Amino acid sequence: MTVYRDAAIRPRHVLVTGMFVAYLALLVWLVLFKLHAPYIGGAEDRTLKLVPFVAADGLGSNAPREVLANLVLFVPFGILMGLIAPSWSWWKTLGSVALFSAALETAQWVLAIGAADLTDVIVNTAGGVLGMLLLGLSRLAFGPRARGAWAVIVAIGLVGAVLALALSALDPAPGGLAPLKFAAG
Repeated sequence: MTVYRDAAIRPRHVLVTGMFVAYLALLVWLVLFKLHAPYIGGAEDRTLKLVPFVAADGLGSNAPREVLANLVLFVPFGILMGLIAPSWSWWKTLGSVALFSAALETAQWVLAIGAADLTDVIVNTAGGVLGMLLLGLSRLAFGPRARGAWAVIVAIGLVGAVLALALSALDPAPGGLAPLKFAAG
């Protein structure tokens, strides 16, 4: 990681790192626990799907909406990694995204709380790559201003996600926190 010696840059780096930690916490809660209270499933709930993008072992193929959601959820990962560790090579950042995604899928299998799916690892990694590309292209087009702009965009997204979760928690659905509902269109 880059070590910043300029005192004016350091607080922003700390802020971006804090946003990354908050993003990871929300991502883990969303992916592993689907926005519900943490739990551990039984052995009968343990599912592993190693054939990507197609139906296999009694499991259906991945819904396009779910694939798109996975892609979009990991775009901030690539952006934030690029902001936190700008000196890292693309393959190192790519490896970090893939490793984190594989760790989430492994946790789902170990805890028996969801289907561990190779499709998710591939699509999540692609989302991180898309984030890296967005950051890289914006740096080419706008220079150093792109860094601050992306930090603001990610911060707004995080605040929006926290507010949406807070509003969802106020929903009187039985069983705790209600899943978020998105309007079509």
